[in-house]
Order: sequence, then C-alpha cells, then structure tokens
Amino acid sequence: MRPPRVSLEKPVRRLAAVAAVVAALALPAGFASAGPHVPDLSVALGGTGAVSGDLTTGGFAAWGAAMWPVDDLWSFGVEAIVNDAGNDIQEVFSSGTPVGKLENRHRFAWGGGWRLDAHLPGPGRWEPLATVTWDAVRIQDDQRGTLLAVESSNGVGVGLELRRPMFQHSTVGIGVRYHHLFNDTLDGFMTAAVEWGWRFGKTP
Repeated sequence: MRPPRVSLEKPVRRLAAVAAVVAALALPAGFASAGPHVPDLSVALGGTGAVSGDLTTGGFAAWGAAMWPVDDLWSFGVEAIVNDAGNDIQEVFSSGTPVGKLENRHRFAWGGGWRLDAHLPGPGRWEPLATVTWDAVRIQDDQRGTLLAVESSNGVGVGLELRRPMFQHSTVGIGVRYHHLFNDTLDGFMTAAVEWGWRFGKTP
C-alpha cells in the first residue's frame, strides 16, 4: 500500500500569491522615475503562532506593502497579507502500522488594507519601526483543496520591527505583529517574519 501524502499544492499556491502581490506592488516603480511619489516596497516571509480557535498549529506568513513617506517620521500605504492559522493532521494506519499522514482540514486568512508606520530613532544604522494596520480579511477552511467554509472579517494589527540598510537602496529587518480579527472563528494570532525593503528615491 502506498503511504498517503499531504499535498504540497496549498504551500505552492501561497508562495504564488505572495509573488503576485510583490509583482503588483513593484509595477508602479518600474514605470516611474525615483522621486517623492514612488512608494517604498517591502515583502516579508515568516510564520504564525499563538493562534486562537480550533486550529492552532500556525504555519506560513507573508505580507507585501507599498508605503509612501509622509515625512521623516510617518509613512502611509497599502499592504496585502497571507497567513496560515493551522491544520488538522490525522495519522493513517494499515493493519495497526502507521503508513503516513493526511491533512483533514486547513485554515488560512488573506486580505489587504491600510498600513501606517512610525520611523523611530535607533542606535547607529538600526531603525526601529512601529506599525499599525487595518485589513479586510477572508478566512477559509479547506480539505486538500476542497473549500469547506468561508468567512469575511475586519481586523487590526500592531507590530514592532528593527531594520537596517543593505546595499544602496534596500533594507532588511525582523519584525513581530499581533493581529486581531473581529469574528469567532479566528480572532487573534501572532506573526514573526524577516522583511526585505526597497527604497526608490532615497538612499537608506
């Protein structure tokens, strides 16, 4: 008997979605010259944890943002997010012998909204960043590609990040966030991620 396997289709779809978001955010910069109207772009990859609800194992987390500097302190823009909440994995037996595992149910949340950053003074070339977000989010449960349940919600997020310049027009940082969604299915989770940024129009 061939051991059952958990499909890789969903993680591939998540990565494809993030790639599409990054490409869409980067498109305006490709057609505009460097200047005050060109947004700073960023993409972050990491994981989720401290998840509420009945699926709490966490998983993949990603976001992409386009931020317009308002002044030296504030930046305002838009952001897209994709976050795994968790899954239910069942071990499969044949004649009392474990032969593999199957994913019975999987939950993730995706959406987008507004983001406000405060650029704080830091030591040396390190820049602390405080972030507040408001998002419209879609929560989906599926079973190996078959949609089981869908729910829409609004949410807010708060986070802290520490970043520093890398090369001439790019930055790298690490950040943590808490997300609160206004529903009973998935009302809260944490994310931690590494974020890469590109600043068009000024050198970090």
